[in-house]
Amino acid sequence: MKNRLQLSRWRILAALLVVGVAAWLRLPAMRDLPYDIDERVYYPLAQRYARAFESGDWATLGDPFDNAEHPALVKLLFGAALASSPGPAPQNAPGYGQGTGAQPAGLATARLVSLIACLLVAGLLAWYNPLAGLAFAFSSWQIKYGVLAYLEAVPSLLTTGAMLLLATWWQRSATANDGVPSVPARQRPPAALIVSALLVGAAAAAKYPYAIIAAPTLALVVLWRWRVPWGGWRGLALVVGVAALGFYLFNPFMWRNPLGYLGETLAFHLRYSGNELVQSQKFAPWYNLSLLFKPMPYDPFFPFSLFNQLRIEGLLTTLGLLGLPLLWRRSPPLGLWLLLSGLFLLGWPTKWAHYTLMLIPPLSLSAGNLVTTLIGWLSARRRRPIKLAEL
Repeated sequence: MKNRLQLSRWRILAALLVVGVAAWLRLPAMRDLPYDIDERVYYPLAQRYARAFESGDWATLGDPFDNAEHPALVKLLFGAALASSPGPAPQNAPGYGQGTGAQPAGLATARLVSLIACLLVAGLLAWYNPLAGLAFAFSSWQIKYGVLAYLEAVPSLLTTGAMLLLATWWQRSATANDGVPSVPARQRPPAALIVSALLVGAAAAAKYPYAIIAAPTLALVVLWRWRVPWGGWRGLALVVGVAALGFYLFNPFMWRNPLGYLGETLAFHLRYSGNELVQSQKFAPWYNLSLLFKPMPYDPFFPFSLFNQLRIEGLLTTLGLLGLPLLWRRSPPLGLWLLLSGLFLLGWPTKWAHYTLMLIPPLSLSAGNLVTTLIGWLSARRRRPIKLAEL
């Protein structure tokens, strides 16, 4: 008991240190990065929702305002943050294709939501493996796009939490050697599995691509554990139902006309993937993965510029890819998460640079696990006595 308590204290300390490093690297980026292209879509929408929060116009919170391609959750969080800040919510920020790179009033408040989500991801990864948290903290692409008022940081937090809980359930649901479940067959549904499915649904309510990766991971892992209670088809029915409920609850766009909204969303994405802008890019399937082998090119501020010039991005990515077999061996759910994330980026037709953020958390876990394993192996080699036959 005493050893477990000491271990928990060390894990908490490591997580806090990693969060501190991540904040040190991201605060200047949040402050100095210019008003970015997609912020010109989401921030004016956040201002509309902020006014709805302030006036109590709850019906407006279910209006996608010509942005039905993405669900509601992150935009509403931005709006709630603006409404809760001192003074009236700022208005009339430049929209898409308007204004200059100067930050409009209140943008830092919306970016703060993204920053907090990034720091929580760093803390979760560090709790699992401190080196994984550090790898995430130093990712130059995550530093830039993670702190913008984009839709990336919140679903990244939700899917990271979901996958780590899924890995916890996997470990706890280990069966005995004879294949008999190690827990009673009539037990209640495990809390880790339920919360994991709820977070996957919430991730879908934040941005669809994150759930396109997380939902199959969840389903395949549950089917894989078919011998245990709440595994197999019974568990699949449970997690699908909970995830669908989470998606509905956290996405007010679904509350008025769910079928109409989903049809409009699907039609948009089919049109968008084939429009001239996307097709004109002609990126190779591996384009997003290739970005992670080089530092993010925009680095005007310290301390980000210092670490960006060290070009550690490629090293972290290489370690993450090489560590996939070890990660799979230690935790098949996390290995599957990394594998499906990479396959998604290869197959998804839209290749914008910020899509790389979907791969960074599982890649960081893999890199941290690989380095930790190597350190443990080298330490064991040093402690092992040398035999005469080896001389």
